[in-house]
Amino acid sequence: MPPYQLQQELLNARTQLETQTNQILSLEAALVSYPLLDASVSEKDKLIADQTKTIQELEVVVREFEESLARSLIAAKEDVEKEWKIKLDAEVQRWEEKEKWVDELVKELGRERRARMKLEDERRALIAFVSKFDSLHLGGVTTPKSKSSMSISGGPHQY
Repeated sequence: MPPYQLQQELLNARTQLETQTNQILSLEAALVSYPLLDASVSEKDKLIADQTKTIQELEVVVREFEESLARSLIAAKEDVEKEWKIKLDAEVQRWEEKEKWVDELVKELGRERRARMKLEDERRALIAFVSKFDSLHLGGVTTPKSKSSMSISGGPHQY
């Protein structure tokens, strides 16, 4: 192994050794402070009974806490659902109103398109009529050229 890798391995081994040493010292301290080593059988039984009672009391407290927490969570969930249902209903209503508005706009656009097409058809018919009328020279009156046609054809306003 290269020296760098050997140093890493050595550092890892020392760290692991220190951790295990600390664990051993901690376990020894716990063993020394353990009350049952020097106690008599009746004292051990009494200690076991006390600890069993404590465990049972703690289990009751935990169970009550869990039930209380469950009730609180259910109540909070219902409150949140009610609040969001109101908001959701309001959004749904606004959406439906917008949908109705869009439908009305689409209908109006269709009516406007049909009216525009009808006017365009009438305009074409009128242009055709005027063109035919002009081609037959039935009017008997000649119309002077407009200023715009005069300027286009080289009239007095040429630039």
